[in-house]
Amino acid sequence: MAQTKYRSIECPISVRADGDTATAVLATSAPVARYGIMEVLQIDRESIDLSRSPFPLLLAHKADESPIGVVDDVRIQDGELIGTLRFGESERAQEALRDARARILRSVSIGYRIDETQEKYGHTIATSWTLLEVSLVSVPADQSARITQIRSHKDSNMETVQNYQREATEIVGIAKRHNRMDLAEHAISRGMSLAQFREFILDQLEDKPLNLLDVEDIGLSKRETRDFSLARAIEAKCSGDWRRAGLEKEVLETTRKRARHPDSIVLPGEVLNNYSKRDITLGSPSNGANLVETTVLGGSFIDALVASSVVLERCTTLSGLEGDVALPKASTGTSANWYTETGQLSESTPSFTQVTLSPKTVASFLEISRRTIQQSSPDIEALLRADMARQIASSIDAVILEGGGANQPTGVLQTNGIGSVALGTNGGPITYAALVDLVSEVEQQNALTGSLAFVTNPQVVAAMRQTPRQSGGVEANFILNGDNSVLGHSVLSTTNSPSDLTKGTSSSVCSAVTFGNWSDVVVGFWSSGEFLVDNFTKMDQNIIRIRGLSDLDVAVRNVESFAAIKDVTTA
Repeated sequence: MAQTKYRSIECPISVRADGDTATAVLATSAPVARYGIMEVLQIDRESIDLSRSPFPLLLAHKADESPIGVVDDVRIQDGELIGTLRFGESERAQEALRDARARILRSVSIGYRIDETQEKYGHTIATSWTLLEVSLVSVPADQSARITQIRSHKDSNMETVQNYQREATEIVGIAKRHNRMDLAEHAISRGMSLAQFREFILDQLEDKPLNLLDVEDIGLSKRETRDFSLARAIEAKCSGDWRRAGLEKEVLETTRKRARHPDSIVLPGEVLNNYSKRDITLGSPSNGANLVETTVLGGSFIDALVASSVVLERCTTLSGLEGDVALPKASTGTSANWYTETGQLSESTPSFTQVTLSPKTVASFLEISRRTIQQSSPDIEALLRADMARQIASSIDAVILEGGGANQPTGVLQTNGIGSVALGTNGGPITYAALVDLVSEVEQQNALTGSLAFVTNPQVVAAMRQTPRQSGGVEANFILNGDNSVLGHSVLSTTNSPSDLTKGTSSSVCSAVTFGNWSDVVVGFWSSGEFLVDNFTKMDQNIIRIRGLSDLDVAVRNVESFAAIKDVTTA
């Protein structure tokens, strides 16, 4: 036999001044914690069995005492179960009515039986349940039902439910984008807020870089995705003649709502994520074949970003963001102490700060002749994708490593509080001891974990390959050997690592070496796959200028995870 359950809701009971009736919210779909699970009552006509109407109106679920009235006219309104309470004429009933009018009794609790359930997103959803009775209670029965206890009237009750459902939906969306629904189920079942979940998923996935972008699909078929041509869309936009670009026009009208920049072309998710490798037929140089690479990146535009980047793939990336984002971060943790058997325990309280992200725009730039774009060949498609991906990826790497310029995110080297190792008053050549000290700086902060790597520029890498670790010893025992690692950590080389820093009299010639856990760099993406087309600036030369746009920001989650040398001289 199914067990009778109870749940309460604190809300205004609207009592008629000229009669013995009242209106109350009986139940909502707000989750209630029960024995480690979150139970949800599905509020719709198909799910609720109201065959026992009219329902007894009790005091405190005391079924062994006479009802103080009945509940009828039970209905669904704005996603809530509403009922009319009709009080009897007994002394107990009239006393309860007076207490309801005086707002002394203001909590309604229902008794119900669950007949069928299903599991969804960590919730147990009651898809079929039977209403048995309604009670007035002074203390809500479900003390653990956090959401239902804070409501003082119907409007705030509905707002609370909507806020919770909105956060739960966003939690599920984030988890889906990163293929970790298990984390959403864990978070929702434990009542995590959206802010808490963002911190939680970063902790869980810091060693596994997330997908860069999950752009909304619009329902294109495989054939339509394959046939869509960015080059054809650009040519049609320039000429104003869309007769040869009917598919492109229809697609771009659908994606226009996602544009963050006026009059831009926005590519749908299917096109960005399914840029398949195409066969390339090279013609003569007069046909523009000398502009076409012989190797076309397969996969997606975002894959091309990662393939063209050195550090981006090691960072933690958040995608599909809306509005500014604040990520919670513990600035001080709890402490642990030892006590005697009867010793008085002292409380320690962690404090929290926030790492904020707000969108900043990076643009790649390409010039191409109108005649070339009119060909709409796979070669031109490859050129647009590969060139813009390289440019954007290079710009992102640069701001991750340093940044801090006008309109730029602040990168690792410009972040206050990271560790530092100096080579001399006026800088100095790279040494093995300095790299040992660099790793030690991070290790002393208990941060030697995650996606650890050194990043520097080709000049420093060349010096490391020619500098012995010590003055004597094994021949060819250089700082950097053939395995491209030092102290067990990879050494990454990119020209985006600065070589124009100043130390003392060494002006604008010093290079940087940065070491740390790169998964503690958060790169947030608001948009990508957006293009601005300019066919006016160089109209006299028949040249079209194209800008590819991405909106993103960079933040260092834990400064303790990084240390840098900023005064390496290589001349």
